[in-house]
Amino acid sequence: MLPFCLELDGYTVIGAFNLSLDDWPSVIFDLDEERLPARIEELSPEGLWREAESVKCSVSGSGLRVVVSKPLEVMSMTILTLWWKE
Repeated sequence: MLPFCLELDGYTVIGAFNLSLDDWPSVIFDLDEERLPARIEELSPEGLWREAESVKCSVSGSGLRVVVSKPLEVMSMTILTLWWKE
């Protein structure tokens, strides 16, 4: 797994590359953030940003957890933009 996080003004881009030999049933990101994003977009295989449908977020004492509840195949990636303000 090769994760990344890029924090910018008003939004954060997170993602992971599955470089293992097995598909992953889901992907979980734990961030040091105490708020829920206003909106989440996902980069499609065609290179277009769209509203993320299979992503759930929750905040606890340990921070923000972002769960992508769809399989991530071998040698593929998932990239999300977390928008903090509408």
